[in-house]
Amino acid sequence: AASRRLMSSPLLSASRPWDAEFTEDTGRGRVALAAFFLGAVFGCSLLMLAVISSAAPFFAYMAMLSAFHMCEYLLTAAFRPDTLNFDNFLLNHSTVYQVMISLSWVEYWLEYGLAPSRKCWGTISTAGLLLSLLGLGTRIIAMSTASSNFSHIIEEEQRPEHQLVTRGVYSCLRHPAYFGYFWWAV
Repeated sequence: AASRRLMSSPLLSASRPWDAEFTEDTGRGRVALAAFFLGAVFGCSLLMLAVISSAAPFFAYMAMLSAFHMCEYLLTAAFRPDTLNFDNFLLNHSTVYQVMISLSWVEYWLEYGLAPSRKCWGTISTAGLLLSLLGLGTRIIAMSTASSNFSHIIEEEQRPEHQLVTRGVYSCLRHPAYFGYFWWAV
């Protein structure tokens, strides 16, 4: 009877205490699955760059996408562990973001299927990759420089320990994390 009850219950349930690890934002299981998924996407993308070189721009893009989301979590873990949860991956950024990402995949593969010669690696792909790397690098430097003063959430009230950062990349750019995100996304 107990095994039948377990088999008929939902996959994740509040009645089983270990399920909170996968259903709560702070659950380690949920974070571990996201990290595993992002690592697998990154590794498979690098492998596919070598295997399907004709679709190299897409796989370079997937590697950059997974690296971005993993870096967001890891930098938060390093500098703001008090706010660490699944949301720091920025995978659930917004519905609009998820739709945009999905449509970009559909667009790429439709164009690849209709005109594969237009999707080969070239000067524009190289420029795009370099801009993306510049953006990701700038964002990583900005988050590292701001350290515990960086937050993914716009704070309406100043935290007592918060300090305005004016050194490093912040001495050259007013919003280097946004600058980096913009050029990474282009």
